[in-house]
Formats: sequence, C-alpha cells, structure tokens
Amino acid sequence: NELIFRDVFRCVPDDTIENFDQYKKFIPGHEVPYGHALPSRSTAETLEILKGVRGHLVPIPLNFLKNENLGAKLGDKEILVPVEVFT
Repeated sequence: NELIFRDVFRCVPDDTIENFDQYKKFIPGHEVPYGHALPSRSTAETLEILKGVRGHLVPIPLNFLKNENLGAKLGDKEILVPVEVFT
C-alpha cells in the first residue's frame, strides 16, 4: 500500500527522503497541488493502480530528513528559548 501511494501521490513526509536534495527530487513541483495524483498518468491508469490498495495505510516515516540538521542556528531567535519549551 505504501509503495502504491508513494508512486501515485508523492506524499511527504516519506521514509525514503533523508536530506533536502532527495526532497527536491521527490516532490513533483508547483504544477501538482499537494495531495493530488501526478499528472503523468491518465485518471483511468491512476484508478487502476489504486485498486491494488488493500487494508490500511499507516506509514511512520522515522527516517524523514534524518541526515539534516534541523536545529536552531546561531543567530536565530529560537536559540534563546529553553529546549523544554519545544518538547
């Protein structure tokens, strides 16, 4: 199910995206509204692929952007706030 949704919708966050370069290659760009299917297929082809979905889809992307430093940088005003505020 997750592979089908990844192929059709390119949902983010995704476990296969570990840095911003992969993120830029993964997202379809501004021509596709968020949550819509990619325009490279017809509606009939997309519906045929989605027939393969069985059961539930509950992805837990634990590796999303794991190779990026997402913390506050020196000079950011967030660095002045105690860490406990963010937990």
